[in-house]
Amino acid sequence: MHMEAVFAHALNCITEFNPKRLVDLHAYFGSYKTAWHAPARELANVLKDPEFEHAANKKQNDTQAEVLQKQLEELHITHLIKEDPLYPEQLRHIPLPPALLYIEGMLLPADTKPIVAVIGTRMATSYGREACEKIIAGLKGYP
Repeated sequence: MHMEAVFAHALNCITEFNPKRLVDLHAYFGSYKTAWHAPARELANVLKDPEFEHAANKKQNDTQAEVLQKQLEELHITHLIKEDPLYPEQLRHIPLPPALLYIEGMLLPADTKPIVAVIGTRMATSYGREACEKIIAGLKGYP
């Protein structure tokens, strides 16, 4: 497990977080670990969002990144950062590839025949979850 992914996940768990902020913090600090351990005020300054300081400070004080990692392991969820060699090559070549992926199940090798990935929000509505389940159910059984 790439330890940087653990810290990227910890940052991603801060309320008010979004994918662009993850990219911005990595660009500024050079690593997710350094960003996670930075003072909340510095994170807020980098993101130009003074309100972010409170949310970051609370999460950093109340949470250990390793505990978040353990929760993902218990749910059988793998997370990969863009710098990980296992990160899907196809995604590296799209505009603005996700900095952090959460994978439930098994990641297939790049030479596998066509695959489908479902990418969604952390705060899905019940309608969104239902619609996604129906779409996925319709795809089962296709080669």
